[in-house]
This record gives sequence, structure tokens and C-alpha cells, in this order.
Amino acid sequence: MSALVTKRSLRAVPVSDVQTVRVGGRNDPAFGGGPLDPTGKVRCVSDGVLVGSGPTIGGQTFRFGTSAVLRVEGVDILVVPERGQMLDLEQFHAFGIGPAPRRVVALKSMQHVRAAFEPITGRIVVCDSGALSTPDM
Repeated sequence: MSALVTKRSLRAVPVSDVQTVRVGGRNDPAFGGGPLDPTGKVRCVSDGVLVGSGPTIGGQTFRFGTSAVLRVEGVDILVVPERGQMLDLEQFHAFGIGPAPRRVVALKSMQHVRAAFEPITGRIVVCDSGALSTPDM
């Protein structure tokens, strides 16, 4: 295992290696604390460029930046350097993640998620993360 990998250095991460990748915590620590450092097997490294296929960004080129999929204790985590919402199933498919057969898919997304994801789910559960979107703020 190598030293801690930041999202900026994902390009150099070899697929199949076990790595620790720093994620989150770049905003105000009052909103969810500091970063996490999960360790897992790298399943995919990509330039993060994809073309949407769904109702919200269909046909549009979307750029996450150099991205990776890290499998941690059976959970696939898509690590991207650019902030953005999950608006399209292609945002998973482009990284080798098929969301439809999964029992649970967790998204960090506030708006426009339903158009793409409702057709593949039995239920959408909205969670309050205690961050900027919290109603009590």
C-alpha cells in the first residue's frame, strides 16, 4: 500500500492496487466534519469525461476530472475531484458501476436526481446530511 492519495493525484493510481484516498472535508468543517481516508481496492481510473444519456443532461458532455472507483468493504465509492450532482445514470456507467441491480445507491445530490433515478428504484429516501441544505440552517 502506498501513501495517502489525494483526488488531485488519482491519475497515478494503478488499477487493482489497495490505496487510501482522501475524500470530502474541503468545505466548512461545521458541515459534516473533516475529510475521510477510506482504504480499498482501486477498480477504475478514468479521465472523468462522459456524455449524458438521460432526461437531464442527455447528449451533453460532462467532466468530473480524473476520477477513480474505490471498493471499500464491498461498497464501490466513486471519487471525483470536481464538485457536481448526480444527474444521469451514465455518471455511474462510465466508471463501470451499474446502479440498477444494486440494492442501495447513495448519492450526494440535491436536485434533478429523480428524473434519471426514479425509473430504476423502488423508493428514493432523502437524507438530511446536516450540511448547507439542512432546512434548519
